[in-house]
Amino acid sequence: MVPGFIDLQINGYQGVDFSSPTLTQEQFMAACRAIVASGTIGFLPTVITSSMATYQHVLELMHQALSSTSAMSAHVLGIHLEGPFLSDQPGACGCHPPELMQAPDPLVLEQLQRWGGGRIKILTMAAELPGAAELCARATSMGVVVAIGHSLANPEQLVELGSAGAKLLTHLGNGMPNLVHRHNNFLMAGLAADQFHASIIADGHHLPPGVIKVMIRTKSIEKLCAVSDMAPVAGLPEGVYD
Repeated sequence: MVPGFIDLQINGYQGVDFSSPTLTQEQFMAACRAIVASGTIGFLPTVITSSMATYQHVLELMHQALSSTSAMSAHVLGIHLEGPFLSDQPGACGCHPPELMQAPDPLVLEQLQRWGGGRIKILTMAAELPGAAELCARATSMGVVVAIGHSLANPEQLVELGSAGAKLLTHLGNGMPNLVHRHNNFLMAGLAADQFHASIIADGHHLPPGVIKVMIRTKSIEKLCAVSDMAPVAGLPEGVYD
């Protein structure tokens, strides 16, 4: 028995989108309170690939909102920045808008961290992009945990980013094309790379039970963490939503 769930990746809740350019402090705090009330005692609100104007709006808003209440700051463990340094290729980009992807740039990350008041704690990025190792090293030096996801990295590129400081694989088995090389692909490389922990979306939909069983046997329970990767419609009544 544990006191509650810790979730490294929540995109929104009860109709509130943490990456919305119209997000308000009231909406953000209401969603956070609802998440805690549901049994998740620690979590990282996740901001996906966005325009720089949207990044500034939501990151400054989250920092200001959390700075005003120590009670909620105890539950919000930081911000997970998923993007904008991701693969823009079909399948790998997932729901992220490819036109807003950016090349790895430490200066961009530093600006995002300033807007977030130092609260960015996880950065998900693609390992194969030019400049990825330099960005990873800078993020690590800032105390940010670098995760690899939405990536088409080969085994060598995965190991290279691990050497630069990357420690985590984001929602392994998702955020990749349906058709890949049967051996040389990101999923197989991630399973074989013992130095990485991995998050998985173990909701019975994103990964079939057999794949989760293989992941447990290859990575071990100690190196896996379940995440919800909740969309903003989570927590709403059943129905059809835009």
